[in-house]
Amino acid sequence: MYLNAHSNNSVKDIRSLSGLAAQRGSLLVVAVFVVVVFSLIGLVMTRMLAASAQNTVVEVYGLRALNAAQSALQQKVALAFPVTGASTCDDSLALDLSAQNGFEGCSATATCALTPFTSENIDYYRFEATGVCVAGEIVTSRRVKIDAKVNP
Repeated sequence: MYLNAHSNNSVKDIRSLSGLAAQRGSLLVVAVFVVVVFSLIGLVMTRMLAASAQNTVVEVYGLRALNAAQSALQQKVALAFPVTGASTCDDSLALDLSAQNGFEGCSATATCALTPFTSENIDYYRFEATGVCVAGEIVTSRRVKIDAKVNP
């Protein structure tokens, strides 16, 4: 009787062990899958953060380039329309703003050209300025244009 009871238990133990043996390693596969998925998610997030940081640098230097172009344009307009004397615009203006705080790596150029409108007998000065800022391999530039009426 003891043998029968013992043999039934051993058969049950063997069956339960064979079920465990069949499941052995499935946790390893799940763990490897989870590690791979989280690694891919981390890689994607890292690339998104790097792209976001580069876009921020481009936006900041783009705004600096715009401000540099506007500064050169305002200076050129002030030279073309002095408080006293005749208005002229014959040469271009180049500004190196890299020594100024907030404009490191920035420069600007401004030009002026006389534009006649013959149908209306009105002359305009056409001012154009370009600001360029360099940060490592990133180069941003912005261009600003305005027209100003020449007094007869």
